[in-house]
Amino acid sequence: MRRRIALTVAFTSALTLTVVAQSPTLSEMNARLRLEETNDSKVMWILHEITDVHGPRLTGSPGLRDAQDWVVATMKSWGLVNVKLEPWNFNHQGWQNYELTANVIKPFQQPLSVRPVAWTPGTNGVVEGSVLIVIPPVPPPAPAVGGRGGGGGAGRGGNTSDLAAIARAGTSPAPMPPAPAAANANAMPVTQAVLDSYLASIQPKIRGAIIFYGAHVQVAENFVPAPLRSSDQTWDRITTPAPQRGQPPANPATAAGRGANATPPPQGLTAQQIAQQVNKFLIANGAVAKVTDAGRAYGIIVQPTSCSPNRETALRTRSSTSKNGGRQ
Repeated sequence: MRRRIALTVAFTSALTLTVVAQSPTLSEMNARLRLEETNDSKVMWILHEITDVHGPRLTGSPGLRDAQDWVVATMKSWGLVNVKLEPWNFNHQGWQNYELTANVIKPFQQPLSVRPVAWTPGTNGVVEGSVLIVIPPVPPPAPAVGGRGGGGGAGRGGNTSDLAAIARAGTSPAPMPPAPAAANANAMPVTQAVLDSYLASIQPKIRGAIIFYGAHVQVAENFVPAPLRSSDQTWDRITTPAPQRGQPPANPATAAGRGANATPPPQGLTAQQIAQQVNKFLIANGAVAKVTDAGRAYGIIVQPTSCSPNRETALRTRSSTSKNGGRQ
């Protein structure tokens, strides 16, 4: 009996040792993963599905639900179990644009290249109106604190670096990351009284008008665009997280100017506060629609921060694009 037990234990131990010996090593597993990534990667296919096929995916839109259903079905096809969507309360209606056209009709007909801004209400048919250019006072730029923040300078037209790069074939800056806000470093802080005075000056002209909002941006023609790829230094700057309150910055270089000699933040209204007040003012005084100048090459449009799913404070807003690196 003792011999049988000993043989059983010995056999079990041998079997265990055999199984362990057959398990792949860490380097072998890494090699298999790299081989799978190289020969059968699904990264670009997944990216194509969730952008080209099921995009855009605005919260509450049919595009988002289609993408969610695709993710569930795809994960199940991979053998994952208990894959399901969990509901949550968005507290707003969904939004989807189906058709938008815009044309200049006087002094001659000319189509405008525009895109609707998310959550903007519909027009309930064709609307016409005279154009009113609204350029509210611009505050000084907010001080940079590192991280994503203001982004890079590529993509916005007309500056010295863009024009110099255009002169060197294949060296033009890529359109990402976002361009900095069009703020004058020498601008004075915008007080509530200054903004109120400007709004009072345009109030008689607003009703029934189509608002062209903000200063026009001249986008330089670019016949030698660079590949749409940013440098490693640019991405390092974008992906470096901003320091949390009470913590030193991740990059010691960003600490310059802080402390006792740091420049205090400018007083007055912020750009976002100005945009929100102007938007409400335009709605209250009967503006028909608002068009903003994207001011970017390659047809890039940036979502304005003043947009909201609140239909009571949303003005019909469109963003005009610039194609082929130049002004359309």
